[in-house]
Amino acid sequence: MSSLSPSWITLHIALLLLAGCASLSGFSEAPKVTLVDLQPMEMTLFEQRFLVRLRIQNPNPEPLDVAGMSYQVDINDRDFAEGVHGTPFVVEPFGEKVIDVTLGSTLFNVIDQFQGLTTERRSSLTYKLSGSLSVKGSLTRIPFERSGEMDFDGLQTGTPL
Repeated sequence: MSSLSPSWITLHIALLLLAGCASLSGFSEAPKVTLVDLQPMEMTLFEQRFLVRLRIQNPNPEPLDVAGMSYQVDINDRDFAEGVHGTPFVVEPFGEKVIDVTLGSTLFNVIDQFQGLTTERRSSLTYKLSGSLSVKGSLTRIPFERSGEMDFDGLQTGTPL
C-alpha cells in the first residue's frame, strides 16, 4: 500500500480548485470590449473627467451578467485615464450593449501626453483600452484588452480611418 504525501494531496486539491474557478464563468469566448467615443466632461486644475462610450459584445450562448468593471486607457504607451463602473448590466447571448462610463485623469497625465505629442512628432495616436468585467454572483473577473490607432494625416485629408 502506497502512502500519499501531504504535499501531493495539497497540489491535487489546489489544481481541482483552480479548474473549478476557471469553469465558473461558463464562457467559451471572452467578451469583446471596444472604445466607441471619448468626450471631455469636467476640467479642473488637478483632475479631468471624460465620458466614455464602450461597446460590450457577448459571443457566448449564455447571458453575461456584469456586476461591475474597472478599466484604463493608455495613449501612445503612456497612462492616460482610468475608471470603475459599479452599475450592473446584462449583455444578452450573442448580443451587445453600449454603456456610458467615466474616466478620470490627472493634470500630470495630461501634461505627459502633451509633452509626448510635441516631442515625438507623431502622425498617429495609439490607444489601449484594458480592464476587467466582474461577473455577478461569482468571484470571476474577465480581463479585456483592445488596441487601436488613429492616423492624424488621414483626419486632415478626409481619408476614412
